[in-house]
Order: sequence, then structure tokens, then C-alpha cells
Amino acid sequence: MIRAPRWVRGAVLLGAGTLVLGACGTAGRTISEPAADNRAYPVVAPGQAGSILQAIDATRVASVDPGDLNAADPRLVGPFRELLLAQAKTNEKRKKVARTPAEIKRVRLLVPAQRSWPRFFVAVGDTRDESTYLLQILTTPSARTPYGLWAQPVMLPGATLPEVTSSDTGAPVVSPDASGLVLAPKDVLAGYAEYLNKRALAPNSKNFRRSTYSDQILDRLAADQKALKAVATVTSTHSVVAGDPFALRTKDGGALVIGALSQEYKISVKKGKGTVEVSDADLAALAGGKKSFSKSFTRTASEVLVFRVPPRGGGYITVIAAQKGDIEASAS
Repeated sequence: MIRAPRWVRGAVLLGAGTLVLGACGTAGRTISEPAADNRAYPVVAPGQAGSILQAIDATRVASVDPGDLNAADPRLVGPFRELLLAQAKTNEKRKKVARTPAEIKRVRLLVPAQRSWPRFFVAVGDTRDESTYLLQILTTPSARTPYGLWAQPVMLPGATLPEVTSSDTGAPVVSPDASGLVLAPKDVLAGYAEYLNKRALAPNSKNFRRSTYSDQILDRLAADQKALKAVATVTSTHSVVAGDPFALRTKDGGALVIGALSQEYKISVKKGKGTVEVSDADLAALAGGKKSFSKSFTRTASEVLVFRVPPRGGGYITVIAAQKGDIEASAS
């Protein structure tokens, strides 16, 4: 906040842009107001971020007993909330007690320098629940809304975070349609959805590097199609979730881009071929307890992906962290 000089406090403003002071026996003197400060500042200070994360920790622990599954908690939002509610539904159906999440030790903050809303920042943490670091993406739509935990993707094996400007200074935010990158942030998610849908054979696939994440997605689809070939068809479609991605400028001139996809995975039984068993107990519970189906089975998953996007000509786009889980399922 910019404080008015001591000699201005309490004065009467006579004009929209200037303050006129009279002097005995001399001409009026005009003193202009200071120029507006249009600089971008870090969206949170380290101490403020710590307080926000402490509140998130308390909410995460409380979420193991969600009570009313439709209750809205302003500190759990987006894909994280969807996954939490799906897990609560599964636990309720299977009469399971949710496990209290392990403590997270924060090791790094990625803080944007920004003036507009919505805002976000990223906390990097270490926990015994995961074999690699996790990223907590926190966001708020306005100054009157507390930061909420939007997603908690985990670093892929061997992946590293790119360097960004320190949290004290704040890293520049990259606009959705920014040029100078291999792909603009708004095109990264759509390009990757196409990459997965067409098994890395789409025209834009050349922009993406193969990863353990894409290998798991494509290998699972191929295995299910082979195993069920005689009785059913298996299809998978990834689509972009509405909304702009989060994007930060990296020190190498590239960007760290974070966004969400939705996957619809459908098994359609061929006419007269009998039934298919659902071997995953949690998935069956999410589908209302149905353990087999004779017509079709559809599962919808939320996918949160963190990409390292190089400057144009600087190499491939790589997935460095991911979070995926089923949020809906139905059987008939």
C-alpha cells in the first residue's frame, strides 16, 4: 500500500487529479499526485503462503471424514475436490475408513508476480505418501475468496522442475495465447489430448516427448483392447477441461504450464457375448456397487498435468508431474 505523505493526510481534495495549496501573497502551486504503480508483485509473501498452507493441511486432514458429500469447502476446489468426493463415495459404499494423509514438508515455492485475478501459486512438498516430490497448486478467483487446493500432482520419476524467478521477486505469468513457445499455453492441453487420443500419431505429436505417464495410459488401453477383443470394444477419449491453464515463465524463456484433462474410458459389450466382470472393487463401488455388466461400462477420470514447455526451437514439451483418478463410473 502507498501511504500519502504526512503533509497530505487530512487535506481536502479539490480536483480529480491535483491538490491545490494556497500561499499568502503568491500564485497557486499545483502538486500532481504520484503516478499509478502498475508493477506486478508476488501474489503471496512466504509468511502468507505458510499460513495458507497450514489452513490447507488442516482441511486435508478433516476431509477424511467428509460428512455431507455435497458440502462445499472453499479450501478444496477443482480436480482435487472432485477426486476427494469420489473417494468419499467409494469409502462409504465399501464401508472403508479413509486414511489420514501424511504430513507434507514444503521445500520450495513457485510464486507468480501478478496484478489481476484469478491468482495462483505452487508449493513443492515432500511426504512419505509419495516416492517423489508433489506439487500443490493453490488458486483463488478474487480477493474475497481464500486460496483453495486445486490439485496435487506428483513428479514423474526422473523429472525435474525448471528454474523460475525467486518467490521474493515473483515469476512472470504467461498469457494463454503467448507466442515464442513450442506451443502457446492454451494449445498445450489440446495438443496433448490429441497426442493421447491418436496414440502419438497426430500431426502435433512431434511437439511432445514420450513419458512414463503417456506409456501407462496407452499401454493400459492396448492391454484392455487385446484382453477384451472377443467380447467388447474399448475406447478412450481425452478432452480439455474448460478454463485457461496456469502458466509461469521459466528462466530459460520457456513456461511451466498446468492444466486439466478429462478421460472417458468406455467398454461396450458386443451383442450376445455375455457379461464382463469389474475386477477393481473401488471402481465397482463408484459405479453403485455393480460388479459386472452386459451392455457397457463408462469411467470418467480427472487428469491434472504439469508441462515443461521450452521456447520455440528449444526442444520437446514434456510432462513432469501428473495426478489422475476416477471421479465417476456407470454400468449397464
